[in-house]
Amino acid sequence: MKIKLSKKQKLFLINVFIICSIISLILILSLKYVLPNKSSQDIATTIGGILGTFFSFFGSVLVYLALKAQIVANEIVQKQIKNQEETDYFRNKINLVNERINILKEEVNNFIYMYRDKEEKNGSRDIEYKGSQAIFILLSKNVNTFYGRLKRDSFELEPKFTELYKLLQFYQNTIDMIENEKFDNDSNIDNQIKLNFYSSLQYFFSAKIKWNFKSMENKKSKHSDGCPDSCGQNHGLPEELFDLVDKINSKLS
Repeated sequence: MKIKLSKKQKLFLINVFIICSIISLILILSLKYVLPNKSSQDIATTIGGILGTFFSFFGSVLVYLALKAQIVANEIVQKQIKNQEETDYFRNKINLVNERINILKEEVNNFIYMYRDKEEKNGSRDIEYKGSQAIFILLSKNVNTFYGRLKRDSFELEPKFTELYKLLQFYQNTIDMIENEKFDNDSNIDNQIKLNFYSSLQYFFSAKIKWNFKSMENKKSKHSDGCPDSCGQNHGLPEELFDLVDKINSKLS
């Protein structure tokens, strides 16, 4: 890794070099007065020692600055690695939620309800409905389902109610997961990501589910209650489905 010195470090090195050079020069020039009786060889040896000390000190300064620069460089690399790990971590979370939302939409669009049409001229036949239409037909064809004097559970009489309830639970759990997760350390970015998820879910919920239930709201009934039209019998659509739809709508509003 190429180590770059800052302007302050370069200025410091220049000052150290100049100071050491001046000191060394003064010492060398004063040798003939300090050592008048020494031979030229002895004086040369002394000068070599002075210069050696100077270069050794200057080299130590260079080593110190190099090590300091290396430490700073390592810290920068570690920070970059950490930032990349955080980016990958949050990206994986976002991808997971996107995948879950895609699965949710696919499950709603592939929801199937079979209804036997007994009014056909050539005899009854099964008609298959899919997606939002299947949800509407399921609700509309069961508004008058009679639960009997023992008030049998509507989910028992119509298994598709259970499947729809589980699908709505999956919708609600997806919203809760988005609400509880963190998608970025920046709160503004995190909120924007969540808002994008909510907007996608809200549009799909309103288009495919919400209004099917709104159109049947006057037909919901608790199993312990009588007919909404006061006919004395226990029938109507299970209130649990409507309650769950209301909870989802509240979270997305």
